Amino acid sequence: VKFNSKGDLYVTDTATGEIVHVDSNIRDTDKNRKVLAKFPTNSIDNLAFDKHDRLYVSSTSDAAVTEIYSSGKLRTVSPPGMSITMGLALVEETQMLYTLHPGALYKINPQTSELETIVRSAVTLGPMAEPTSVVAWDNKLILMSATSGTLMVWNLDEQMAELATTFGFPV
Repeated sequence: VKFNSKGDLYVTDTATGEIVHVDSNIRDTDKNRKVLAKFPTNSIDNLAFDKHDRLYVSSTSDAAVTEIYSSGKLRTVSPPGMSITMGLALVEETQMLYTLHPGALYKINPQTSELETIVRSAVTLGPMAEPTSVVAWDNKLILMSATSGTLMVWNLDEQMAELATTFGFPV
């Protein structure tokens, strides 16, 4: 679930493979959904919007990041081939996308499709074991692990963890 800058609600329906715009002003659930794009079932992971409300979606099945145009046309931003994606975040200040993979954090330039490895480790990312989700917060990333119950703040400028704390399972 993500909101664009206008407050419009967008949802990934993993079971159907659909990216859906939900009109919250229409109560009839048969009429308040517009399917923007369709992917293979059980393949889509997360959404992100840039400052121009361009919509990006990550795919767990082929580990690609795709832009969805308002016309429904798709553009591959990061081609398949990375390991499984677990989250997608766009940092407002830099307009860069970040995606998390088992033990790795990647930066993707959505305009050039350039992929850069920020941190690469077999299983851990700094003091965090098995990160499984990422969210942008200013010029930082919040990394979460559903398997270890850990939450970590990653400083992109310093390329290091600022805070790591463990909660009860799951985060």
